[in-house]
Formats: sequence, structure tokens, C-alpha cells
Amino acid sequence: MKFIVTEDYEAMSRTAARVISGYVSSHPDCVLGLATGSTPVGTYKQLAVWSQKGDFSFKEVTTVNLD
Repeated sequence: MKFIVTEDYEAMSRTAARVISGYVSSHPDCVLGLATGSTPVGTYKQLAVWSQKGDFSFKEVTTVNLD
């Protein structure tokens, strides 16, 4: 398991979004297990911004939302 240490929540959110968007870009038909709650909100917001800009697409992605 790889651990990435960041300075704060915003940096963690951007880093997580980069990891996820990179994976989605290279595996467009992947399945993502997405957590609910407030912790991943910053990551999801960053992913939404990049997706809306056209940087990558969730078009073929399947999600499993974990509660």
C-alpha cells in the first residue's frame, strides 16, 4: 500500500483527484468504489471541475457508492 502525505485537506483532495482521474483516463471503463460522507467531498469537487473542463470523462465508468 502506498501512503501519500500532504500538507492539508485541499492538497490531499487534489492529489486524490489526480490519482483517480489518471486511472480513469487510462482505464475508461473501470469500476470505482466511491465513499460517502464529508471526507471525499473535496476530491469529488475537483474531479467534477476537471471533468466539466473536458480533461477526462466518466462516460464509461461504473461506480459503486459505499455507505
